Amino acid sequence: MLNLIFAAEEAVIGAPPGDEWATIAYALLGITLLVAAIATIIVTPRAESHH
Repeated sequence: MLNLIFAAEEAVIGAPPGDEWATIAYALLGITLLVAAIATIIVTPRAESHH
């Protein structure tokens, strides 16, 4: 998972100025990871409480 973040950072840092697509892709990746983290935090306690 961290490798994806580093790869995205390298893509953004290495992109020429004005390359909006790299920035958009990086933003989408960040949002996706944030949503996944929140979903994990919400779902995990509920799953454990059913045992």
